[in-house]
Amino acid sequence: MRFLKNSSTYESIYEPINPRPASEMSSRSNYSLYTPYGSREAGGGYKGAPKEAEVDVLTEMLVQSLDGHADADSYGICVKCGDRVIGENSGCTAMNQIYHIECFTCCQCQINLQGKPFYALEDKPYCEDDYLNTLEKCSVCMKPILERILRATGKPYHPGCFCCIVCGKSLDGIPFTVDATNQIHCIEDFHKRIRQMQ
Repeated sequence: MRFLKNSSTYESIYEPINPRPASEMSSRSNYSLYTPYGSREAGGGYKGAPKEAEVDVLTEMLVQSLDGHADADSYGICVKCGDRVIGENSGCTAMNQIYHIECFTCCQCQINLQGKPFYALEDKPYCEDDYLNTLEKCSVCMKPILERILRATGKPYHPGCFCCIVCGKSLDGIPFTVDATNQIHCIEDFHKRIRQMQ
């Protein structure tokens, strides 16, 4: 199903932060973090280390140095409140961001989204009801338009709702006209009506 406004829907509600393996990180110096990846080569890289692993290690060192200390239970900074996410079951990742579980809420109604479907719109999480409220409503049935919008006479329609008011035939992709009261007609019924009026 395709949604409008460059949004995304996520079936996997959130990704719990996986605990780090038990390590002796707090008893090691920062330099010793490089030892599992081999010795430093002349070009600045590490022998036997994939580039991504090297970047991960360097990023972790930078985060630790900015924090002032290494904390094995810290999983990063919550994007909403700005505090550290500490503890195995206290955070989650969603939309490539880290949140405290209690901070992962709908940006409109503030309902907690843990275990619920949510939608990302402009990098903000929305519960299903609030997301549906951001969508255009069909001029006939007044329900949100989730897929393709048919625009005619300056109004949005579901393609199946855009029909002739006389015969009920769908006018999606078919020539149509409107009468003086802005009612939609297929060409055939419009001409019949004109002939009846003469």
